[in-house]
Amino acid sequence: MKIIDFKKNEKFLKQYVSLRNKYANLLLTKKVTLKETKNWIKKAAVEIRGLVQNQELLGVVILYLDKNKEITIFVKKPGRGLGERLLLPIERVARAKKCHTVWARVLTNNIPAQKFFEKYGYKKRKVTGKNFQGKIYRSLIYTKKL
Repeated sequence: MKIIDFKKNEKFLKQYVSLRNKYANLLLTKKVTLKETKNWIKKAAVEIRGLVQNQELLGVVILYLDKNKEITIFVKKPGRGLGERLLLPIERVARAKKCHTVWARVLTNNIPAQKFFEKYGYKKRKVTGKNFQGKIYRSLIYTKKL
């Protein structure tokens, strides 16, 4: 398995869009197109990495530098250690970018994600809501000092 930087390697962008759109509702975002994604990656203040094995994209982690250092992770096959292989490298990137704290939003009903972030030293800070398609989704905010 290897980590790729999507800003330097567009080879897996179609797989990225497919995987990301599979998780759109969980991420509380609309589905995106390949063209939108290419433009977003070029323009946005993000660091985006993928985990690849045998030409297959297994997971993605995004560090949103313009969203107060938010981290988002989504993987093709949860529960197999793929999240860890993504989280640790993006935390190194965050440190290199002089980020002192990173955070993640986890829906209150997503117990596996809550346990994941807690396992890696993230602290539950508050319960909040996010409006998505006219509905408020309760979520937990986790933070970690780097």
